[in-house]
Amino acid sequence: MRLLLVRKFILIIFLSLYSCGNNIPFPEERVLKRPVGLSVTANTGLTFTLRYFVQNQEPTFDGYDLFIKREPIGDSEPISGQLQPVNLTGTLPTFRHGPEDFEPSAAREVLVTTIDGVREFEAGFTYFFRLTAHSRRGFRSDPSNEVSAQALP
Repeated sequence: MRLLLVRKFILIIFLSLYSCGNNIPFPEERVLKRPVGLSVTANTGLTFTLRYFVQNQEPTFDGYDLFIKREPIGDSEPISGQLQPVNLTGTLPTFRHGPEDFEPSAAREVLVTTIDGVREFEAGFTYFFRLTAHSRRGFRSDPSNEVSAQALP
């Protein structure tokens, strides 16, 4: 009898913890709007200014992942994991936002100084950039438009 009570207690705790804090159905967790309006400008000194708009309002949205490569980035690379996002702060997403940051008419500007958080850009090479929206559970949207610019010394 005592074992039965312990099992019921464990089950109740498990169910309450599992359902706590997230009433969003799993299929909706995977649906994120694709970012649009990305642009990049090369600056002297091997840096780039990235401009984007926070256009996602999904309840699970927690920011954008940035992808950088020295050749065009395929549509499936950011989603499939073939290409890893830039990790500037030690955590993902690259740029942390939430639905409350929704502002489709005000561009955000970010100075990007490294290709992957460590390696510097090299003068004369063209770099390609894309964003994906990122959810709290790590799902990604389809990638943004691709933009490119040549690194300036």
